[in-house]
Amino acid sequence: MNFINAVRDRKSDSLNASIEQGHISSAVCHLGNLSFRLGTDANKKGILNKIGNCKLAEETFRRIEEHVAANEVDLEKTPMKLGPWLTIDQKTDTITHCDGEDNTAVVAKANELASGSYRKPFRIDENL
Repeated sequence: MNFINAVRDRKSDSLNASIEQGHISSAVCHLGNLSFRLGTDANKKGILNKIGNCKLAEETFRRIEEHVAANEVDLEKTPMKLGPWLTIDQKTDTITHCDGEDNTAVVAKANELASGSYRKPFRIDENL
């Protein structure tokens, strides 16, 4: 709501965060959603294997594990989704790799999901 009010008032200094920070925050959320949509069911072992030596990711997974256990969710009966690590080219704003590989089919699907589908005349001109 703060963003919408700032746009209406034409006062960027009334934002709670800079435009760049807001863009990065929303982009991270979009990437997480894309990865989830591309993901597959995974058990705890598979998730920890994929996380590897990334301490922050492991800590995050442990917190999620505690949260679902506190809410009586059995991860053996209701597996989590494990999506690919997505790599973005910041200049073209496109996904270039999934899990460190340039697997054409998966990268194409990721970019398709990222760009969405629009009805004419609401399509974005790719040549701009």
